[in-house]
Amino acid sequence: MKLIPWAISTCCLLHISTAWSADDTALEHILVVDHVPAERNSVTDVNLESYSGFARLIDRSSFEHKFTDFAILLDQLPGIQIKQSGGLGAYNSVSVRGSTGKQVNIFLDGLLLNSPNSGTANINAIPAILIERIEAYPDFSPAQLGNANLAGAINFKTRDLKAEESGAHLQLAYGSFHTTHSELSGWSNIADWQLIGGISSTRSENNYAVDKDLFRTTSKTRKNDGYAQDSVFLKTGRSWENQRLSALLQYSDSTKELATSLNQQRDNAQLDNTSWRIQTLLDHTQGSISYGHRLFASREVDLYQDLNSTIGLGQDKIESDSTGVGLFNVANYCTDYHELLASIEFRQDDIDQHDLLAQKKRLSATRDSTIIALGDSWDIAPAWRLSTTYRHYLISDAVSVTNQQTDSSADISEPSLQIGSRWQISPALTFKSNIGQLLRIPSLSEKFGARGLYEGSPELRHEQALTLEAGIEWKIDALSGSATSYVRQVDDGIVTIFDSRGVGKPQNIAQSQLTGVEFDLTWTPLVGVDISANSTLLDSENQSDIAGARGQKLPGIYHQSHGVAATLYNEKTRLSVSYQYHNELYYNAANSVEADAKNELSASISHKWRRYTVDLSALNLRDENFLDLNRFPTPGRSLMATLSIDL
Repeated sequence: MKLIPWAISTCCLLHISTAWSADDTALEHILVVDHVPAERNSVTDVNLESYSGFARLIDRSSFEHKFTDFAILLDQLPGIQIKQSGGLGAYNSVSVRGSTGKQVNIFLDGLLLNSPNSGTANINAIPAILIERIEAYPDFSPAQLGNANLAGAINFKTRDLKAEESGAHLQLAYGSFHTTHSELSGWSNIADWQLIGGISSTRSENNYAVDKDLFRTTSKTRKNDGYAQDSVFLKTGRSWENQRLSALLQYSDSTKELATSLNQQRDNAQLDNTSWRIQTLLDHTQGSISYGHRLFASREVDLYQDLNSTIGLGQDKIESDSTGVGLFNVANYCTDYHELLASIEFRQDDIDQHDLLAQKKRLSATRDSTIIALGDSWDIAPAWRLSTTYRHYLISDAVSVTNQQTDSSADISEPSLQIGSRWQISPALTFKSNIGQLLRIPSLSEKFGARGLYEGSPELRHEQALTLEAGIEWKIDALSGSATSYVRQVDDGIVTIFDSRGVGKPQNIAQSQLTGVEFDLTWTPLVGVDISANSTLLDSENQSDIAGARGQKLPGIYHQSHGVAATLYNEKTRLSVSYQYHNELYYNAANSVEADAKNELSASISHKWRRYTVDLSALNLRDENFLDLNRFPTPGRSLMATLSIDL
């Protein structure tokens, strides 16, 4: 795909581009908005008033008085699907507009969480106590995030520093499947420094009932799906006349039992994870120029144990130690008609993998990344803004596979370009459109193998996609909403082919096209009454040359998703009811095995009395096991009681 045709094609889209302003009234249910005040805490924050893409936000007010599972929250957004392999803490695959999980970047305050080895990120490792809001950017990632991916980004923003008097908050929760949760947070001002910190602990046996026909065993409850996580964070900052310094430290330790598709008593595989991250951000403003410098470091240690050979091809006890360090620099310059942005990110990721049973190193890998981004938002006319973002990726990989006595290296230099426009037709109506060539760099495990279950393909090319979107958003009195259409043509898609030994090898053999439409609507007919609805319809086509797959729909994604929610509230009490419907998911490329439709009815009620807030939530009231991932059921009905106390 060439760059020149994009610019020509974009001219055809400039008059069908979009945006919408929604007020930012805090609601107890999920608050989806596309507007925030122009004032930002940092130059690295995304200014949605100039961003030409379609952004969805989930505000902290949607979950701060409840026990929170981010997978459930994200799954209710238009265009986003979360497929789960079990109960709380289980593996989640985040799909945006029909993508795979590896095609979506997950950020924490702009720090990329996707592992260079696996290509994915674990959203379960992000404690809810840490988060202020969630920003979802389908397909097109803002230039402020630096690194981009083929299907967009989800950015978890940490809690704002408190400028008011000191305070604290305690939350305790207990629910189905012996789930417990506790968290304590506090904030204060000490010698002109603002501090906020918190600690949380979550446990769940995940011993939920399963349909008797799902497994061949006699067991009627899920085996080996327990989860435990402890987290702590501290954020501090201080402002001077024209600059701001902030620092964030986050640590988590978790243990996840790994359930299997057989649900046997002997299952005992588990994954232990310990991670910490630290990043500092210095913002400086001088006239019309703003600078931001982020220094970050992270370490993550995984211990994978399968001593009974319940998952892989043999006994395993493998420790993976991943470290990452980097520097992200960004500058923003505003004129009367232009908002210019330039950023450069340097990052080094190192991975060492040891076989603790054989007592030897299996793999040592290093990925050096340099990502340059240039952006311009140009006010062509009072109501028309044109935005361009150009990125260039310079990736260098070096891998030593000890058990194969081989050394490999690869260098990648690839561009990416996106062009968008925003046309404010009236105060109530806005159009947006975007077009771009997007890409995904293969993960290290895809290129060089992993755990003996995958053979590497060092010659693997990056996935690339030509993506177009156009839509309209409006706000008229008590009614607001949006309608968006999009097309994504993927070339050199990576598919893992398994041989007779059960060993997989990634290959560039997939081509596909996906088209879709998204709708969402919010209506406030009366004070204290909110009604919302959304719908996503996808049509996909597998265009690869694999016999039996060509012409079929892409597996692993729901092609229909619909949701509706209603909230009644006053100063003290809130009642919410929501319904989600997903359908047309195929487990295999030949579309010969289709999943059952997913129907979820949930409700919650909360009441505040002085310093106390009590919330009672019920999920999946219809009490059904759903199989987002083939033969891995999710829990049925679950109840959770949460007590929050302002100390």
